[in-house]
Amino acid sequence: MAKKTPSGAGFSLLEVVIAMAIVSIALLALSRTGGSAPARYVDLQQRTVALWVADNALAELRLNEGFPQPGTRFGRENMADISWRWQAEISQSSEPSIRRVDVTVYLDGIPGQDELAVLSHTGFIALQ
Repeated sequence: MAKKTPSGAGFSLLEVVIAMAIVSIALLALSRTGGSAPARYVDLQQRTVALWVADNALAELRLNEGFPQPGTRFGRENMADISWRWQAEISQSSEPSIRRVDVTVYLDGIPGQDELAVLSHTGFIALQ
């Protein structure tokens, strides 16, 4: 008895097309993920430096005003070769000997971006 070889050995054209479609979708997803990494890095870098600017603003308020009165303060700072603008909203807290300070940091002098907050940070200043 002679053995018959199956006439369908190998992949059909339809199977190859489906496999190629799956591979191309996976590669497209990977390229989008990899392509957005530089933008995320810049955003993370800006937010980190903006946090330092906010911490500096809180430190300046503690040093210059001691226990500040409620109100709004403004300032500018140059850090990491970037010009920043900050706004501090000082308010009373439920504890009379503590002030709440909400600092919002903006990129300064960049058209279209100078009104978008990069970071908002909250701190507290206690009466000493």
